[in-house]
Amino acid sequence: MQNKEQLKNPKGVLILGVLIVIFGLLSLVNYFTLDHNSYRDSLKRIGQNEISSQIKKDQIKIANQISLIISAFLLSSGIGILYRKELARKVMVWFSVFVVILFILAAVIQPASIIFAFPQFLFFSIVILYFTNKNIKDFFLRKKVNNQKI
Repeated sequence: MQNKEQLKNPKGVLILGVLIVIFGLLSLVNYFTLDHNSYRDSLKRIGQNEISSQIKKDQIKIANQISLIISAFLLSSGIGILYRKELARKVMVWFSVFVVILFILAAVIQPASIIFAFPQFLFFSIVILYFTNKNIKDFFLRKKVNNQKI
């Protein structure tokens, strides 16, 4: 049975918040290191030769910009979750739903991608399940209510 301290500060919020920040940092590293040749080499290493030959430099630049946007989003959401911001929790749940839907679509369109995308699918599924838990929602809402009373 959980004691009051565990109900007040669930460890999962800290763990998932830190992991989201780490993923944001990794996405930021990706932004600074991704170029056309390294991306094509990565695709060849995972057996996607037909895709690597179709990728243009402009597409890599767009992917790089998307990586920067996702990095900023994950960093801000992760920090918001660590500070118990209800908006960050909601946005992260909706983003996770979007990622899970993308995974399912990618699995249907490109079944070989399942192996590489499964860890993301698993992580974001856990985020959905954890942050939609009633106790965790209440944890974020209690912070909001406590701040309004001050």
